[in-house]
Amino acid sequence: MFKSELVSNILHSYSSRIILIALGLLGNVIITRSLGVDNYGTYTLLLTIIAIATQFGNFGLHSANIYYVAQKKMFLGMLLKNSIWFSFFISLIVGLVIYFLNFYYPSILNIEPDLLYLALIFIPISLMSLLLKNLLVGIGEIKLDNKLTIYTRIITTLILVCIVSFFNIDVMIVISIFGIGLLIDFFLVYSKLKKEITYRYKLSFKLLKKISKFGFKAYLSAIFAFLVLKSDLFFVNYYLTKTDLGHYSLAVSFIDYIYILPVVIGTVLFQKLSSLKKNDEKYNLMKKITFTFSGVYFVFLVIVYFLSEYLITFLYGEQFRDSVILVNLLLIGIFFMGIETIQVQYLNTIGFPKEIIYYWIIALFINIAIILNFIEQYGLVAVAMSTVISYFTIFVLITFNILKKRNKTFIGNKNQ
Repeated sequence: MFKSELVSNILHSYSSRIILIALGLLGNVIITRSLGVDNYGTYTLLLTIIAIATQFGNFGLHSANIYYVAQKKMFLGMLLKNSIWFSFFISLIVGLVIYFLNFYYPSILNIEPDLLYLALIFIPISLMSLLLKNLLVGIGEIKLDNKLTIYTRIITTLILVCIVSFFNIDVMIVISIFGIGLLIDFFLVYSKLKKEITYRYKLSFKLLKKISKFGFKAYLSAIFAFLVLKSDLFFVNYYLTKTDLGHYSLAVSFIDYIYILPVVIGTVLFQKLSSLKKNDEKYNLMKKITFTFSGVYFVFLVIVYFLSEYLITFLYGEQFRDSVILVNLLLIGIFFMGIETIQVQYLNTIGFPKEIIYYWIIALFINIAIILNFIEQYGLVAVAMSTVISYFTIFVLITFNILKKRNKTFIGNKNQ
């Protein structure tokens, strides 16, 4: 029965993401055509700052929330309150760090102060929304989470369309609309979680300490993984031109849509594996999903490869034609990254081995080393290839770790 439920959640989640992709593409087309290449690069960089602050500030609670509430729903009230207060406290610290970094070293970010300060306001909302949405996933309300996300995206897209119809938009307006979407998403999820809690609850530092043991390992892994995924934009912004940043930002944004399928499967699979008790059940389910996914995803990526030039020029205009070669290169890397995203859920639910952290550190160093050595000579192609090589590296290392652990388990069972 749990397999049919798993498949149902995956299909529902992915169909929801297809709707979100359509809405996202509509919004992205409007934004890119309204802002132009240079301003679109600035807009993407601001979103990346919010995303990195959210990633650095969650300290692994996003994964721990799913893991613990999936095992015991009685934790929900305490986890909810912990998440909200934790978000406010950490966001204040992260915001101050970014503020002083920009104040003393403005050339690093190279962003107008007003735009940066506006982005900083949305960091606590982004963090709270992430933690609360993962609580919703953890209690099994995956389909409801999908619906609420769609409602939010529809509202923000309508706001964007209405404003563009009557006014000229700039980066400030677009970032403000993004922030409004975060607020709506947070309040919708919060109201649903409150209805699920029928008992009194309070802050629990004891529970926070308990989940931190699991969460911190997930946190370090997620930090280095996120840096591999997103740090490229900062190198492009620092070493190359605003036009280059715009082209690379578009390519990364396009690939993010392609990456949605493995992310959806990985999220649903993590929740399901967390609720299973036996490691053999976890491994067999992960293996079956991985093999099925790999074949489907490969065919999908091949189709995208042949359609990429038409899709990009049709949706975003001729001004983004130079993004096509970058997209085609990144498709290679995202295939391996997609498989890794599903495989690693098995390791995440059997104790989250610390080797995963080391693997992402290795991948990050490889990524940075290639960029620093070749970006001035080969430009954006070097940046894209550094990503491909990093993704392939992490795929190989994770696969090797899983096979090693399964071999130890097999030998242990045989000797008993």
